[in-house]
Amino acid sequence: MPTNPTSCIETLNKQWYKLSIAMKKAANETTKVTPHTYLAFTKKSILLYTALKNLNKSLHILISTKPPTLLQQIIIQINHLLKKTQTLTDLPIEILSENSLTYTNFSNTVN
Repeated sequence: MPTNPTSCIETLNKQWYKLSIAMKKAANETTKVTPHTYLAFTKKSILLYTALKNLNKSLHILISTKPPTLLQQIIIQINHLLKKTQTLTDLPIEILSENSLTYTNFSNTVN
């Protein structure tokens, strides 16, 4: 055993370093690494996000639809999204009727 105290500290540091490397290697071999982090959201925020996404889809349909598309088909798609939004948010949402949409009042519907 060396009598020099600095030599003892250096030897101890080297041993701790070797031990920490071995522990880290063992931990890396046995632990599962996930490629991404998991975020926890509340159910209410998920429902709100989904409802807003449905509303955005219906607005996109209204804005991007051109005249060759059937109005009846557009109304069915939008009403389906509005019903989904209504069930998610428990808010009263008025669905579109057959006469509520024409090609001339698309911009009025969006505004």
